[in-house]
Amino acid sequence: MANAEFGFFLGNKWTIGIQPGYSRLSGTETSYYYSATNPLNNYTYVHKYHTDIIGLAINLRYYYWMLCDKFGIYPQMGISSNHVLNNFLVGSLNVGGGPNVVFFPTKKTAYQYGLRQPQL
Repeated sequence: MANAEFGFFLGNKWTIGIQPGYSRLSGTETSYYYSATNPLNNYTYVHKYHTDIIGLAINLRYYYWMLCDKFGIYPQMGISSNHVLNNFLVGSLNVGGGPNVVFFPTKKTAYQYGLRQPQL
């Protein structure tokens, strides 16, 4: 699940970010039933399904190792949760952290890549 993330600077080097998420898994299951005694009892069952998943992640970053004004490496820690929309008891809660790389093409836009945890 790749979703947009929004962040706000709390100071010169600290940011807090929020990442809402949504994904849908859908498909078709086909089952074939064969009778060993009467071929007239054979049938095929087709079931279409979908599962909607919603999530939210909140993270905290500290831009400590800025190699220049536009590029740096930073640690991130955060918490995320995702749940099946029609059965909220099915889901997960994740806590973690890791290193990331950031590039600021403008003062208000950043592209980030890394081993971020948590992810939706």
